[in-house]
Amino acid sequence: MKTKPANSPNLDSLKRERRLARYCATGVGAAVCVGAVTTADASIVFIDFGGVVLTDTSPGSGAFTTRPFDLNGDGVFDFQLAVGNGEPFGGAAAILAPNGGTLGVIGFSNNGYRYGSKLVNGANIGPGAGFLNLFAGTANEIASLAFGPGYPGSQWLVSTPGYLGISFTISGQNVYGWVRISVAPNTEPGARNITLFDAAFETNGTAISAGQVPEPSTISLGLLALGIAGLAAHRRLVARKAA
Repeated sequence: MKTKPANSPNLDSLKRERRLARYCATGVGAAVCVGAVTTADASIVFIDFGGVVLTDTSPGSGAFTTRPFDLNGDGVFDFQLAVGNGEPFGGAAAILAPNGGTLGVIGFSNNGYRYGSKLVNGANIGPGAGFLNLFAGTANEIASLAFGPGYPGSQWLVSTPGYLGISFTISGQNVYGWVRISVAPNTEPGARNITLFDAAFETNGTAISAGQVPEPSTISLGLLALGIAGLAAHRRLVARKAA
């Protein structure tokens, strides 16, 4: 009977790389594929979005703009960002549950508003961290990132990057992660915008720290840079190391 070498690559990680490669190749997963970086045998997946900007396309119009993101490339969106000044986001920048799904965001309530907390590097993101449960299609669908008059208690008053702590599911398993963003000031009639820099999540369901990334020795090359041919070469390299 054949046995698995002690240093063989994690099969779940390789399957995730293959799935993410196919997802990138279709063009459907552009949001997750921009500078995507995965790990070969560690449990943390890191994604470099390179500064994706979501902008209110028609400030003052009462409309809003949303954009969903799929962090693990399985074709299921994990969260959405929204900007604008129309209902239901009311002059807002916000993180919200994906269509038809749920999302946990570390946050708090103040005067009837639910806010996503602005976490600092190293903050704990895991069980007991104070998550708001967001449910798509309900009054509790969003956690506001807006600031200014009418948004008491918002922690996003200065447009410097901060971390959102999130919790979502992958194949029925609850996982924890962080998303690093900045929220630009909204000076009517100017546009509000959110910049998404990078994100990471812990695949085994344990806690993660804001800003935590895989150990340098376990980080594989970004799939976008590799391309499909490069991914094959990367697999051969992993196999040689395992041998």
